Amino acid sequence: MSRAKRVVRGLKTVADKIGLDDVVDDALSVFGKKEAAPARRRSAPKAEKPKAQTPPSARATKPAKSAKPSLAAKPKRSAITRTPDLRKMGTEDAIAAARSEPHLIQDSSGQYVGAPRGVTTPEGIAAMRAAFDADVAQGAEGAGWYTKARGSNVNLAGPDPARQRLLAQEQALWSAQANPDTNLNFAIQGHNAYEMGVPMDKVRTGQQARTYREARDAGVDIPLGPKTGIYGQHLDPTVPYATTGTNDIWHARGFGYTNADGGQFSRALSDQEHRFLDYETMLAVDRANAAKLAGRDDWVAHEIQAAPWVAGKGRSLAQGIAGKGNEPTEVQLAEGLRRAGMTYPDFVPKYTANATYEIVPYSKSGHLEGIGAGDDAIRAEYSTQPSLSWTGNTDRDMIYDALGAYQSPTIDATGVYTPPGAPAGEGLEINRAFVAQPLVGLTEGGVDPASRGMLDFGEMLRGYLGGQGASAWHTTLTNVPPSQQGSISIPMEGPVDADRLVALGKLGEGYGLPDFVDTGRGVTLTNFYPGPPSGAATGKNLKQGLAGDINALMGSAPQRVKVDSSYLPILEAGDDPRQGVPGSGYATDKLLELADRYPVAAGKLESGNIRNRALSQADIDENYAARGFGATREDIQTARRIFAERGFKGLREARRQGIALPGIAALMSLYGLQDSEGDEGS
Repeated sequence: MSRAKRVVRGLKTVADKIGLDDVVDDALSVFGKKEAAPARRRSAPKAEKPKAQTPPSARATKPAKSAKPSLAAKPKRSAITRTPDLRKMGTEDAIAAARSEPHLIQDSSGQYVGAPRGVTTPEGIAAMRAAFDADVAQGAEGAGWYTKARGSNVNLAGPDPARQRLLAQEQALWSAQANPDTNLNFAIQGHNAYEMGVPMDKVRTGQQARTYREARDAGVDIPLGPKTGIYGQHLDPTVPYATTGTNDIWHARGFGYTNADGGQFSRALSDQEHRFLDYETMLAVDRANAAKLAGRDDWVAHEIQAAPWVAGKGRSLAQGIAGKGNEPTEVQLAEGLRRAGMTYPDFVPKYTANATYEIVPYSKSGHLEGIGAGDDAIRAEYSTQPSLSWTGNTDRDMIYDALGAYQSPTIDATGVYTPPGAPAGEGLEINRAFVAQPLVGLTEGGVDPASRGMLDFGEMLRGYLGGQGASAWHTTLTNVPPSQQGSISIPMEGPVDADRLVALGKLGEGYGLPDFVDTGRGVTLTNFYPGPPSGAATGKNLKQGLAGDINALMGSAPQRVKVDSSYLPILEAGDDPRQGVPGSGYATDKLLELADRYPVAAGKLESGNIRNRALSQADIDENYAARGFGATREDIQTARRIFAERGFKGLREARRQGIALPGIAALMSLYGLQDSEGDEGS
């Protein structure tokens, strides 16, 4: 009783604000007495079988009357699982069923079956409910947690309902005792590996990986448990929200569950506990609506579950900020609640790769050189040809859509390309650029192998068909040791003008960071080869004036990061004598090596959309050549038409027959992660 009394007293201030002061006052009056007999009890009705005994409900209005607990004849412990299953009802019916409280069943010791340990009296039930309601009020701003998550899943999976449902099930499968950050990473890792045809033997656990692979192979829904099934339904935009909440460890803690030793609750819930929580959650919905919590009377279970989850986790995070033994301040509590309210979309940027590309062909390629060397108007006209768009009539990249990747919409950027051997700031090609944003898994401080293969294959094909000097992708990482964070990321909104980009590159060159990339969401300043300075060196430079110079130029504060990337030369000349030589077929061979390594992905990349685009580019380029913008290269045009007609198989046959195909450079993928702890490049 003393613990419950302290809980209720501590929550009284919050309860007063939401109209539950009467409940708290009742509980306080009870706990202030020595085992006073519960008020307003009535005799249990006569029946052939012992009835479940119910305490007074702690609703804000119309509290339910209860029968006096009788210990003469106790129902079996499993009886609670034979109560009506609220998960099979709609919200209104579930609330109506819960109001009669058939789940309040006591065992021979007086313990309510399925309830938190030590809840043995009607007053205990009332205190449990009052504490939970106060948590709901404290975390009310986090009630939209699932709504935001659903919206993010639509954005990432695109308009296909099957893909939206799959993402929700993947998140649910790997959700147990994982925060949204790590949960999302597991889901992406497992998903990308499967889509690339190289499924993993272990994604968090071997059993989860097997469950996932077997379901995907069979083309059926991923089997989920009592908790993860409800959680997945809450995340799935294709179905109505589940009637009840997600009974995870945080929800259980909100109701006062503990481990057997009295420590913080961390185990799986039993069937009886799941049923008890289902009923209590629906009663909490009823109370919140009656009290018009946060000015609303349309609360539903997933919001009632999310709000106290945010409150409980927020307090835990605030305690971590304050330090053991210290009482968190209001500022620390507010920060804890902010962090706790973060859901999947808040972590999407962390797992987003920047696949930057241009449409205008390489100006030194011998293919339509009049486009690359032309004025801004002709380059803009060519870049916006509908048939040359890599997104078609959507905002989703067709390459990553074909590969089954989750992605954010493609965005605009400014492309600044420096040809090999050109002095810094000279010979630049400046074009409208685009950034595909596929999601990638992270492991050991970099992009996981399957996601890396996906990016390399996709961008190699894009540059091959597009007649580019090179293709590239990169991602920035902050969850690595500071010693590895030798590059810089500068948050921005929208494309950055070329003049500022060039000026930033000149500024960075003096600090070993000459390479810059506009991502459409910011600018990355790094050294792709041989690598940036050490994290310590860059940190020192930022403190000694570089940060201020960048802020003055860009109007945004820089952040240290680690960069992982691949640079894929295509029509550039290189060290190999065949690189950049028309008709040598060198790069075609490298592209086919990727197709052989990932045959499942290769089949996907032969989709109609990508083949049609290859043919469209061949036709459009012939038209621009006829308009006087330079000749086309026969090997590039031949490769496009072969791929459009017969895919990778056609390219293989052409190589065997000695047909001239693009003599493009070897794949130079920076598999050795950059930003090492040494001082290279400093």
